[in-house]
Amino acid sequence: MLREVSRKIRKRRSRDGALNLDTTELQFLVDEKGEPYDVIKRTQGEGEKLIEDLMISANEMVATIFEKKNIPFIYRIHEQPKAKKMEAFISLSGHLGYKCNFSSLAVEPIDLARYLDSFENGQDKEIISMMLLRSLAKARYCCDNKGHFGLASKCYCHFTSPIRRYPDLIVAREIDRFLIDKDNEYDLTFVDNLNYIAEDTSAKERRAMTIERAVDDLESAKYMSKHIGEQFSGIITGMTNNGLFVETSIGIEGYIDYVSLEDDFYVFDEQYMTARGKFHHHEHHLGDEVDITVVSVNIEASQITFELVNNETTKVSKKTQKEHKSKENAHRRRHSSSKKGKKHGRR
Repeated sequence: MLREVSRKIRKRRSRDGALNLDTTELQFLVDEKGEPYDVIKRTQGEGEKLIEDLMISANEMVATIFEKKNIPFIYRIHEQPKAKKMEAFISLSGHLGYKCNFSSLAVEPIDLARYLDSFENGQDKEIISMMLLRSLAKARYCCDNKGHFGLASKCYCHFTSPIRRYPDLIVAREIDRFLIDKDNEYDLTFVDNLNYIAEDTSAKERRAMTIERAVDDLESAKYMSKHIGEQFSGIITGMTNNGLFVETSIGIEGYIDYVSLEDDFYVFDEQYMTARGKFHHHEHHLGDEVDITVVSVNIEASQITFELVNNETTKVSKKTQKEHKSKENAHRRRHSSSKKGKKHGRR
């Protein structure tokens, strides 16, 4: 029965425009000394999806009750994305060949959900999802209800995990006080304290996420240190002025310095997330499939360095090919005109 309920909840959430933006989550298997010997990409099973659907519904229900009663409360909010970031996302999507039919100023969750559903290619959808995730605001705790954009929820909180999250414990205490004991008295000190808790727990959540990423980076470096010289397939997931980031098929990410790409001198175009060769016009794009070799690992710095394999196969976009062809034709016309002028001069 819960399975049927879960499917109906998920169907409703999908209809409302809830975004499904799964990120890569790694699980490291370690030996008795704590050294990683294998890495697994975690995938969400049906049981986990069922629990998630029911938890989200419970969170929404509790938050809605407190909002209707106008009682001071800690909401979990996810604000609408900034127009500037959405403009960049729309521009980059268009450059990659995927047109967005929504405005950066008034985008709704359903617009983005439909856009993601339009992708049939799993890898293309993965790249677009990753780009979109970077364009969205970060969820946080707040005493002012501003809704949850990613869940397409008008009223949301964290309530279902009081044994591991402090905001959930605060909500549980509020339920006990205001709903069960019917104590409707509170003062400004109570309100101020709630605001402080919301800000403080948001900051501590960001710190915890930073630590979690640092641990993943360290374990990734330890694991890859045993695979130096080995080849992996992967996709380009990020770029900077100095190099590329590639996520391998096993989920571990490493760095490629442009200096190691000896086929050309690469310049980074931040607007279109493209690295363009200055002389031979080779290009690297976000989402390109590549083969890499693990070159070096610095465990202390949690840094993994890759090199591209068969870099001469780097593809050039059709747009760039047309631009180069147009320039070559213009050059030929100028060259031809120059020759004609010389002939007339000699006459």
